[in-house]
Amino acid sequence: MQTIPWGDREIGERRWVRRSRCVLATFATATVMGSVPIAMPIAIPAATARAETTALVLGGTAQPTPSQWDMENALDGILADCTLVPVTTPAQWWPLVGTVPWDESVAEGGQSLMDAIAATDGPIIVFGYSQGAYIANQVAQQLSVAGDAPSRDELTFIVTANIGRPGGLLTVLPNGWSILGTTFTGGVQPATPYDFIDVAYEYDGIARWPTYRGNVIADLNAVMGALYVHGAYSKVDLDDV
Repeated sequence: MQTIPWGDREIGERRWVRRSRCVLATFATATVMGSVPIAMPIAIPAATARAETTALVLGGTAQPTPSQWDMENALDGILADCTLVPVTTPAQWWPLVGTVPWDESVAEGGQSLMDAIAATDGPIIVFGYSQGAYIANQVAQQLSVAGDAPSRDELTFIVTANIGRPGGLLTVLPNGWSILGTTFTGGVQPATPYDFIDVAYEYDGIARWPTYRGNVIADLNAVMGALYVHGAYSKVDLDDV
């Protein structure tokens, strides 16, 4: 797996994971063509799910506070033995959901996550789904330049259905473009010092919008995937890789 220089040290691995036909595949930033992914080994992070580890869990849009069931069953139950702590966020996306625009919802959620990390001792796993995944991604980048941030050994990020991952819905317009309070990233993903596992289904139209956006069939598949696949990540099992 590719590692990227970060000053005079080695940064954490950012792993792009795609699930297709019951196979998990890992990617760096390269695009892999074809319908069957190329499988590569991936290790569960150093902060493995155990009782002394705290899992800070963020939900998606319209899910401001993850339920106990959602936290215990995320990633096929890999976090169930952790101390589970829900992180409450606005989880809104005006004009689609609620009255708070995306950027404002993400900023407020990011502050809530930063506060939760600062208040937590011991190893931490941050798990985020959908909007929560995007928030986790932003916080990982902010902590990269924070002087009092947790060390790489103390903090790991695992996200699913990340709308801001390369190819995600927030990358379809150039970096910095903003529409109705939603700023697009253009697929820009600055490096972080933390291990960061990013999981997306191949046909999740929110986390993986088609590369060829003028292809009507591909676009239709993406829309259907956004409706029927985007919410189906609870059975992703990282131990199967």
